[in-house]
Amino acid sequence: MRRARAERYLFAISLAALLALCAWWSVAMSRAVDQSYAYRLDELTGAAAALGSAARAELEDWYFRRRLMVFGEGGLLMLLTAVCCLMLFRLAAEQRRFREQLEAFVGQATHEMKTPLAGLRALLETVGLGRMPPEQMGEAVALGLRQIDRQERLIQNLLMGHRLRFSEGDFKCQPTLIAPLVERLLRERTGVGDRGCDFVFEGSPDVAALADAEAVQTILENLLENAVIYGSHSVRVVAEQAGERIIVRIEDNGNGFAAESSEALFQPYIRGQSDVRGTGLGLPLSRSLAEAMQGQLTGSSPGERQGATFTLSLQAVLGDSV
Repeated sequence: MRRARAERYLFAISLAALLALCAWWSVAMSRAVDQSYAYRLDELTGAAAALGSAARAELEDWYFRRRLMVFGEGGLLMLLTAVCCLMLFRLAAEQRRFREQLEAFVGQATHEMKTPLAGLRALLETVGLGRMPPEQMGEAVALGLRQIDRQERLIQNLLMGHRLRFSEGDFKCQPTLIAPLVERLLRERTGVGDRGCDFVFEGSPDVAALADAEAVQTILENLLENAVIYGSHSVRVVAEQAGERIIVRIEDNGNGFAAESSEALFQPYIRGQSDVRGTGLGLPLSRSLAEAMQGQLTGSSPGERQGATFTLSLQAVLGDSV
């Protein structure tokens, strides 16, 4: 906060100094024109110096044009200076906001990466010391797998974000069957007992999209994880073809969100609830990946505590190309 206030003061002082310099330049040039006009008027003698004479009229016209040029250039210079300063201020403010978000993300990501490792370490130490009853071993293994899943999701998001940023969204989209991707993800989650959440898939096995399989998997993983961490006990995934588009809907009965905040959820580092763990990167990354594949990702909810629906739209594969 102090740094931001100091930057505002610095820009205000700089702007005032530059405007004062522009004003001084205008006054100095105006005085120079006045002096030049006085010298040239003194040089006129006799009938040439009289009002209405051709020489006097020419001198007056020159004087008027010079003063107009000085004040016009001075005003334009002041305007351009003010615009440039405001643009620099906005750029600096945007850079500061990005830096603050990046610092918050790094801190949150570090915490997210350390948390599953700490839990997994404690679990392995307990198993290594032989202090865990045999009947709890299955639950401990499931817990360890969930921690590994959390770590893999975060790393996958970071790698996919890097790929999206530095490859300029150049994804080699190929015919990709949606059903096998969804079924594998749901099978993995059900296999580790993801906090009692039931997953249901409804869709034809031959529904195919023109997409990058790894990117689609990342999107679906983020959407399923989002449903779970926001209190869903039942998640329904529907994949269907609508004309030339493939529509994948993830419907849950979790916390939901206010209808007017649907777009805010796709802003980087924004989380639906401050007390829910996460980096705030999953949904923005998922939308960017969808758009990189010429698709769309939207979210909707009737309201808080009424569940949410996220809809992924991709290009359909027409014909027998799969």
